[in-house]
Amino acid sequence: MTPQLAERAQAWLILFRDAVERIGAALDLTFDDIEFFCEYATAAENVDLGWMGMDKGTNAALRGGWRGKVGGQTVVILTVVWYLTRNLAEGWEIDDDQYHLVVQGEPSIDTRMRLIPEPHWKNHDWDIMTALPAVSAVPQIKASPLACSGFSTSGCRWHPWANGTARGARRAEGLSRQAPSSRAPATNRKPARTVLRLAAASLR
Repeated sequence: MTPQLAERAQAWLILFRDAVERIGAALDLTFDDIEFFCEYATAAENVDLGWMGMDKGTNAALRGGWRGKVGGQTVVILTVVWYLTRNLAEGWEIDDDQYHLVVQGEPSIDTRMRLIPEPHWKNHDWDIMTALPAVSAVPQIKASPLACSGFSTSGCRWHPWANGTARGARRAEGLSRQAPSSRAPATNRKPARTVLRLAAASLR
């Protein structure tokens, strides 16, 4: 994996860092560091997806996420797996359950959640999983004073101009007031598999 590819993966997965921060806040943890990690797996054979093909040896899956650390110990791990084929040269085992939550403590908890698609669903109908949290939050957002705020005043740390100049902040403000595009992003990724692990220390 090249440094450039690792940098791109970190940009793709930056939104999951926010989830680690929120878990830390809920558990009253102050992280010393939130560390990014990722790895790729390659196709074990030529793959024809219908809309594109991948040669054997091509990167075909990504596994990465963030580790929240306290006192040098990892206490929260969030892992995401995106894949285009299960037949991987590295032999990864890809969970059939979309979400897998593990809490290590006394007692420990191992919870899985599998989303069951409707028979008529096609590829992009899986996007409903991404849309539901945002749509369900609309009443709360409307009732919140932050509904009138833009990126620079809402406390959102990870917007594209979070570390930019005032000019960048104004640009973000302008974009926050623009109507969203009706063009849906083109994606054919399989549903993401997410694993979240909380070490026992995080519960003390």
